[in-house]
Amino acid sequence: MFKRFYLPILLLMMILIVAGCNNTDENEIDNEGNNDSSDETKDDDTEESGGPSHHIDLLTVEETPFDESLFEVVDFESALAPNDYYYSFASSGALVMGNENHSVFFDYQTGDRLSLETDVEWLEGRAESSIVNSSSGTWPFLFDHYYYLQGYEDGTNKIVQVDLSTGEIEYLVDTDGASDMVKKDGILYFVNSDRLFAFDTNTKETIWETTGDVELSMGYAELHVTDHSLVYEDQYGLTAFDLNDGTKLFEEEGVFRDVAVAGSTFYALVDEADVFADSLYKVVEFDDQEGRKETIIEAPEVEQPYDIGEIKLDLVHDNLYITVENGILTYDMNSHEPLWSVSVGDLMDRSETGDDYNYWFSAGITDNHIYAFTEKSNVAREGDNFLTVIDSQTGEVKDQYAFGNGIGAGPIIDEANGNVIVYLRYFNVEEAQGFVLPIE
Repeated sequence: MFKRFYLPILLLMMILIVAGCNNTDENEIDNEGNNDSSDETKDDDTEESGGPSHHIDLLTVEETPFDESLFEVVDFESALAPNDYYYSFASSGALVMGNENHSVFFDYQTGDRLSLETDVEWLEGRAESSIVNSSSGTWPFLFDHYYYLQGYEDGTNKIVQVDLSTGEIEYLVDTDGASDMVKKDGILYFVNSDRLFAFDTNTKETIWETTGDVELSMGYAELHVTDHSLVYEDQYGLTAFDLNDGTKLFEEEGVFRDVAVAGSTFYALVDEADVFADSLYKVVEFDDQEGRKETIIEAPEVEQPYDIGEIKLDLVHDNLYITVENGILTYDMNSHEPLWSVSVGDLMDRSETGDDYNYWFSAGITDNHIYAFTEKSNVAREGDNFLTVIDSQTGEVKDQYAFGNGIGAGPIIDEANGNVIVYLRYFNVEEAQGFVLPIE
């Protein structure tokens, strides 16, 4: 899931500050050690810095020879540019590329447009072209094989559900403007404007609703669900609501970036840095009914990101993963000790490398592996886009596959079919391909 972040003025100020810092420190940079061998790792002093026990810069990793027998390479009939479609989801063999105005549906195993069906009159026309319109300023969600958009008809925002396993489109319910949502056991929970409500997708009935205790943030924000509560977090704080009736349980002030859920316990990623300072992330444990318990992890300082929406917290088995803008920090949930990290360039201070902010990094975490896609953010050349397969327990880089020069989207994880997809739109030609790799 992607968070929203609309702070163009803040970004401009940050760019100016970073540029000034780079000029000031330019002559102080020590380049020694930038030519490490491809399989060498760097040991950190974990007691003093709280940093990972070993670290790998993915820019130093030797490329794995591309073996087409491992990938299914698919030609797409429509060469959509990922920089125009910044939401990408996959499930049940379907790939969806969306923006704030519409979503386009594909069968990623053939590259053809996905066949959509609906009896909703105002959706029929565009559905014939495998497109569903959405209201400007809204964003889509994927829960299992159901894809949710926020359409607009007759002056009202409407929640639309697309079953990616069948192509069936349904209109569900009206909402008051843009919404964040989360789903559990067939129930959709929404927050929009100052309204929080629960909707049964099977009976098509609203179960409960409350107003006044929450207000949808126009910055980044996200709604999460635990065993007993709904947790809403944004840059102003965190609030928990009873899952049965929406009653407020507790609230906590702070700058929250993401939440990872484990039953009745959840873990919140908090940034305790000052404004315009580098980020100081801490992981705080909460009981979903009683509130804050304790801080369990204090991560080392990392440079403040341009896009805060890229900051994520994931809990898989006994590992906790903090994804920052150019890498991943991994911790053992039992001991709370750092395990390993990977990055594109320098993890702690990106201005220390010649590749400062030249790459986009994103990752998908599965049971056994992390699939990280790195893309050159300016003009990419052959090999500037690469998919890295990382052992999620040890941090060992198993493979790193380079792709052609183009604009990419990935890694797009299809949990239902067990695939990871990289979509690449090539430069100078109206062609796009999908590279499909089975999840190990």
